[in-house]
Amino acid sequence: MSQLVEVKKYAYIDALRGIAVLGTLLIHCSKYEYGINNFGDFFKDFFQLGNSGVQLFFMMSAFTLYMSMSQKKGLEKNTYFNFFVRRIFRILPLFYFSVIIYFFIQNGNYWWLKYPNIDSFSLLISTLTFTNGFHPIWINSIVEGGWSIAIEMIFYALFPLIFKYIKSLKRAMFFLIISLFISSLSYLIMIKYPLIEQDGLWKGFYYFNFLAQLPIFILGILIYLIINQKGRFTEWVSDIQIPIILFAFYLISNLLFNHIQNHILIAFSMFIVVLTFTSKKNKLFINKVTCFLGKISYSMYLTHFPVLFIMWKLNLIDVFKGQIINFGLRFLILIVLTSLVSYITYRLIELPGVNLGKKIIVYFENKRK
Repeated sequence: MSQLVEVKKYAYIDALRGIAVLGTLLIHCSKYEYGINNFGDFFKDFFQLGNSGVQLFFMMSAFTLYMSMSQKKGLEKNTYFNFFVRRIFRILPLFYFSVIIYFFIQNGNYWWLKYPNIDSFSLLISTLTFTNGFHPIWINSIVEGGWSIAIEMIFYALFPLIFKYIKSLKRAMFFLIISLFISSLSYLIMIKYPLIEQDGLWKGFYYFNFLAQLPIFILGILIYLIINQKGRFTEWVSDIQIPIILFAFYLISNLLFNHIQNHILIAFSMFIVVLTFTSKKNKLFINKVTCFLGKISYSMYLTHFPVLFIMWKLNLIDVFKGQIINFGLRFLILIVLTSLVSYITYRLIELPGVNLGKKIIVYFENKRK
């Protein structure tokens, strides 16, 4: 094999990633507003929706991994080895570069130094190995937003096993129910039995930890199975009934027991939206801008925090007195600057890393001829 198996590209996938990264930028941009509490409930709630951008990333990650693996299975000799090579060279180069940048930006003023029980070397090693995803203090300590990369890496580690056993809608539904139960149970246990003294960090871990996010990944898998197994699917239940039944069931469950976190409830709404995107062309959301932002979304996710820091240093955070106008301008500047920086890191770091991974895969594929 001298050529890699190329996965078919779909514009709606890039568009959804573009929308996801815009949501992420929206919420973090709003937190730089000193008068955020004066925005009013409507705007505060609207900004909070940006938090769901990460869940949309998780959902699309599981969806595209299933699509990619399904197309490559049987055509590549080292399917799972190739999977890990692709993931490693896709994620690590830019993330490690980001770690360096964050150390440089903080210039020795590391917040964790005020805690005597946090060792900087251990924190760094855990971040570089993504084991920080299991630690409530370390999970998001060095790289802002880095918690989601750690959670992604945990999912990657489990993905071959998940892909092997979840092959049907019935199994996916069953696993979704189990993951929701585990997520809710772990949430209730963490509320009752905190493991660290720092209350704010522990409450953040309710949301950050892998078990809290696992149902989101399963929803992504469910989307793939729905749109690729419609023949068998329609014999069992219609497309529209699955999301409605599940969403209604967990809404009622949450009203009765209040044990489901909001990000999971919102994810069911996104589940329906993504299904709609896969079946209909929507030029309002699927366009050249959102597709471009989707292609560089990983770079945008990791670079927008440093860009915000630079904007703060250059007094570009609060330009006008009017909050809404001021926020709109800040958000626009953030999108433009982050896009420019991200395109550079995409070309200079992301693509070379991906291409190196491809060369390694081709080498080992050819070696086994």
